Amino acid sequence: MNRSAKRNELLIPLILGLILLPVNAQPWETELIRNGDFSQGILYWDVSPSMYFSVSPVDIRALLGPFVDGQVKNDAALIFKADEKPGSYNGTVAQTVFIPPSPKATLRFTVIGPFSCGGFSGLLQDPQMRVSVLLGGNRYDVSGTVNLRGGTRAYDNIDNVGVCICNFSYDLTKYSGQKITLLISLSFYQGGYYGARIYFDDISIKISGDFSISAPSHLTIQGGSSSSITITVSSIGGFNSPVRLDVSGVPPGVAATIDPRDVTPSMGSSVVSTLRVSVDKMANAGDYTLTITGTSNGISRKTNVVLSIVPPEEKPQQQAPSPQQSPISQAPQTPPSKTPEIQLPSIQIDFLLPLIVMLFVAFPIIVVMRRREGRGRKLIKELQNAWIYEEIQKIEDFIKELEDFDKEKHS
Repeated sequence: MNRSAKRNELLIPLILGLILLPVNAQPWETELIRNGDFSQGILYWDVSPSMYFSVSPVDIRALLGPFVDGQVKNDAALIFKADEKPGSYNGTVAQTVFIPPSPKATLRFTVIGPFSCGGFSGLLQDPQMRVSVLLGGNRYDVSGTVNLRGGTRAYDNIDNVGVCICNFSYDLTKYSGQKITLLISLSFYQGGYYGARIYFDDISIKISGDFSISAPSHLTIQGGSSSSITITVSSIGGFNSPVRLDVSGVPPGVAATIDPRDVTPSMGSSVVSTLRVSVDKMANAGDYTLTITGTSNGISRKTNVVLSIVPPEEKPQQQAPSPQQSPISQAPQTPPSKTPEIQLPSIQIDFLLPLIVMLFVAFPIIVVMRRREGRGRKLIKELQNAWIYEEIQKIEDFIKELEDFDKEKHS
């Protein structure tokens, strides 16, 4: 394969890629003028012709024929027709419109008539036009005085004369956020018995706009659980079109949904949607970037959310209660109070153990020895009067005190 063929192989994918690139550079626009193409006659328009100057909607393609094809966007137009007599003629078209706050507002329209253009000298003397705005009782000039000449050459089939198609554009951004009355005026002098026709078409005021998407930058979710965040779609300028929301970059083991997916912010305001994210218990822990994309009329706007997945907490296993044991018995029990033992005098505790030993060891020995001497009954009587009996009585009293104390403690 030679070098030229190799270069062609590289160029083909490049050209195809350029052709298939999405066109996102086109700005969003919306139309403010109503019936600007005059398809509904003069509805919404205030038309003021001078004497001997009639106004009516016409089928402009039928009048101007094939020379106009590609230059005029629709079949309707507004015609100012002069009488077939010499004289000065003038007329005005007007419409009141509110221009929302917007970074750009543009007036565009087309005027067609027997002006001078493309070697055609024209049939009118001093054809002029002026664009102005009424605001707060004052009239503000927009275009200044414009001489109607130049443009694209066409032909009027009715009068069999040449005409010129003139397109105009003016910036109305300074009137953004205000209600204005737009006025387009024309004037000319007709020197012969001709009956000139002047056409107005495609009058529009378009505002540009945009939208933005915002959401929390970070979202942390534990494995086996879910959470949600709010997505805000805000209008910039005069934007008020539907926006389709999508989410991408969702890792395995994670489900992400947006509800609602289609939202429409009003001009200068915002609308919200909800992104809900559910994480499987077995999903891999780590940080992932979710991309939220909003699309409207070829415009795409994005925002990113960092999703942090943390492992689920390992909870200790609880021992199941035995069948014979009620769940209530599983509650922690209060340990028995040791207060009585702490409050016992140390002297009593010290002498208690030797005394018990003496009772269980010495007493049987003494009894056996006394019985062997035949003096059992006398021994019992003597013991009753002895100090051992007194000590035994002390022990019994002490035990009784302990029992009474324990009853008071648990009552």
